[in-house]
Amino acid sequence: MANVTYLSAEEFERLAKDRSKRVAVVDVRDEERMMDGHLHGSLHFPSETFRDDISHLAQRVSGHDAVVFHCALSQVRGPKCANIYVGHQQEQQQAGGDSGAMQKKQRAGGCCMGALVGSKQQEQGERAQQRQQVPQVHVLRYGFNGWMSSGRPFCTCSEPVCCEAR
Repeated sequence: MANVTYLSAEEFERLAKDRSKRVAVVDVRDEERMMDGHLHGSLHFPSETFRDDISHLAQRVSGHDAVVFHCALSQVRGPKCANIYVGHQQEQQQAGGDSGAMQKKQRAGGCCMGALVGSKQQEQGERAQQRQQVPQVHVLRYGFNGWMSSGRPFCTCSEPVCCEAR
């Protein structure tokens, strides 16, 4: 999995407007999201409970090409949560790799039925891994405050998943 990279507001806009890409925006601010507004289409996963909700986030952004994290300034919470997400995804990939090694051991055991079952399970696992995309992970440079101060549009709905999420 690639490292976390920063995107400028301009780069983020280009990525978000690219209709060939599915982009998820994750706002990790806590209470201030409700007071200040948020990026259109963003998902709210507060930094206070981020680790507890990481599996839910991973399910929510599954199949996306990119995940863009931000907080108020993207100096602490945004990058920290992005790295937690990357670590979670790496753990999930390693767990999948371990089951593949176990299936190889099963096939090496000599039992014809075990070899057939192990082979079929491995093929299914490989197909599932091909289907499961690992998104690029980014942090919005200067965060929501930078976005807002540059005069770019934002939403003020009070939903945890913005009403404009795509």
